[in-house]
Amino acid sequence: MTLPIFYGLFVYLLSGLIFFLIALRLQKNYSKGGKTDILLKSFTMIFFLWGVFELSRGFPYIYVILGKEELFSQAMRYGYIIGNLLLTLTAIYGFMFSASLYWPKKQKLGIGVILFLGIINIIILIMTPFFPEYRVKEGITLMNLPSISEPPIVLVILIGWGILAIIFLLEAIKGGIKGALRTRAWLIGVGILMAIISGPLHGILKTAGGILLLDVMSLTGKLLAAVGVLVFKPKEEPKQFYEKVKGGV
Repeated sequence: MTLPIFYGLFVYLLSGLIFFLIALRLQKNYSKGGKTDILLKSFTMIFFLWGVFELSRGFPYIYVILGKEELFSQAMRYGYIIGNLLLTLTAIYGFMFSASLYWPKKQKLGIGVILFLGIINIIILIMTPFFPEYRVKEGITLMNLPSISEPPIVLVILIGWGILAIIFLLEAIKGGIKGALRTRAWLIGVGILMAIISGPLHGILKTAGGILLLDVMSLTGKLLAAVGVLVFKPKEEPKQFYEKVKGGV
């Protein structure tokens, strides 16, 4: 099985577009609420930065499309490092959202832990040379990451995004919220979980079929989250919405 040369760019551009649409919708709610809702601001920044992250991973594929594969490796290396910096920032905003609802006193500690792990990951990636490889015959990319760099960024994702996904899922399961709000919680929770699980698995499955399967899983998760935000809108004004779910999302 061979993936087309434009495949990588397409996947990342589509993912970025999905997150930018979510961020735009949330920004409108934030503006309507008088720009006073800190939770909504955090949620908006999460998806905006995640969108930029997707673009940083996608732009190196332009070299592949232009037939300049020799420039791909260096561009992807820089794109990956910048992307992980953005991923750390999204995780910080994700934890800020979760901690504001449940553990306000632990917010600074959690942010510090995420920032520390993110910096460790970036330092390792900068100090340890790695050379991403685009395999033309299969149409796949092997990142060839130093194994020591992976645990810190996985922990960053789990703390920032994993906890956020679990919160949405728990609130949907408990049934404290009803109707569109409950459906929204299900979609966002499942969507985020699918997206963050599929990411690290790209380093394990190194065949065109496996990568395609993981990309479908990731895109499905992102689309579910988008549907949750864009389609299932709460009837309450943004501020009232968050006050209503102060005991849950």
